[in-house]
Amino acid sequence: MAGDCVLGLDLGTTTCRCIAFDLQGHAIAVASREAPPEHPAPGLAVVHAASWWAAVRQVLGAMAGQLADLGARPVGLGLSGLQHAMVPLDGEGQVLAPSMLWMDQRSRAQVEWLNGEGRSSLEAALGPGARASNTPSLPKLRWLSEHQPELLAHTQVLLLPKDYVRYRLTGHIGTDPSDAGGTMLYDARSGDWAPGLLELAGVGREQMPPIYPSDALAGKITPEAATQTGLPAGLPVAVGAGDTMATILGSGGEHTGRAFIYIGTAAWVRRPGPRDRTRFLATATTGAAVRWLRDLLAGAGDRVTYDEMMADAAQAPPGSEGLLFLPHLCGERGPVPDPDARGLLAGLSMRHGRGHLVRAVLEGTCCHLRWLLDDGATVAPDAIWVAGGAVHSAVWMQMLAEVLGRPVHTPRVAEAGALGAAILAAVGVGLYADRERALAAMVHPGPVYRPDPARTDAYEDVYMRWRELEACWMGH
Repeated sequence: MAGDCVLGLDLGTTTCRCIAFDLQGHAIAVASREAPPEHPAPGLAVVHAASWWAAVRQVLGAMAGQLADLGARPVGLGLSGLQHAMVPLDGEGQVLAPSMLWMDQRSRAQVEWLNGEGRSSLEAALGPGARASNTPSLPKLRWLSEHQPELLAHTQVLLLPKDYVRYRLTGHIGTDPSDAGGTMLYDARSGDWAPGLLELAGVGREQMPPIYPSDALAGKITPEAATQTGLPAGLPVAVGAGDTMATILGSGGEHTGRAFIYIGTAAWVRRPGPRDRTRFLATATTGAAVRWLRDLLAGAGDRVTYDEMMADAAQAPPGSEGLLFLPHLCGERGPVPDPDARGLLAGLSMRHGRGHLVRAVLEGTCCHLRWLLDDGATVAPDAIWVAGGAVHSAVWMQMLAEVLGRPVHTPRVAEAGALGAAILAAVGVGLYADRERALAAMVHPGPVYRPDPARTDAYEDVYMRWRELEACWMGH
């Protein structure tokens, strides 16, 4: 008998995953399903909330079956999810439109207005120097208010992805400070929605959900949701957190001064900045570039798994014999935000095969992450902590260590967002008195990848050539 466990459900941009953990943070069961976004036109990226719910039902159904086989009893469920994508619901709880994802670029005109004519209002709410980008919810909602005002007029409440899933599971409407903070509509000083920012977005305070602590209990699995998912009715569900906070929590990366990289569909870098301020930068397509290549190879009739791709990449030499890749497949978020950025493969020859192509894509993502890590930095961190799906690949992690020229530390649980969500549930149901005790019991270190000096020297040249290509292609 496996005993009690807590569940962490992580709804990502391309994958929905649930992991069951025992009370020491060991994963005892995993279920996942891809739920990739749609791209109806260049620069657009949307998901129908029904697709998220279908993926959740299948994943939780598979998890319930595994737990029954193991004799394990779930005692709580925590949620984590991608940020920024708003789900509009009417008064009956029906979804009114697809959700624009963080990578959707259609609100460029609204971003320009916010950073121009609307800048004084933006700075009044967020402080001097505040600037908008295409990523958060604010410009996307402003786009809706200008182009589809009837949609917002019929919207009863706007929910973030993990909050929509929790609503379907429990009937509870609400969000947490981390997801609220990602919308660019939240005032961290008051812990509530900012009236001035809501006005800029064109939405009313009554359309925004209440905000609760991430580790608070939000409700219980309803009988209807139990029938659809296989989870027991009455299972407590925690409010949960946005994927960034949940990942940092589940990797132990919350410690002050730690440089941290998350690599999933996109990637983000959190590093110490001047005057003890943390700097946060993000990419648009990192893991998504690898997935794009996998699907491209499959479309050519070459069925390939990620493990096979990594094995092929390991056979190619550092630098991929002159092949370089710029991973800007859906615009770019950093370090230079550019919705018109596009990817590039440069240096192709008859010499290059599949292994060179895979390695070049991986190297391109690593070079991009180094650019984010180094941009404007005054002090280089001695080591980097990394989490996310990429951690499953020793080839990729070793390559990253050598491109960065620093040790890469990984957690035992690569899907740290799911573990972070489970930790919030464990605290919510009272298994641990607070997050600190839960972290001490459930978060453990994994492998450390140390750079090989010879390869680090080789990658210094690769990185310099990559930056030259970036400057030539994008002018950055």
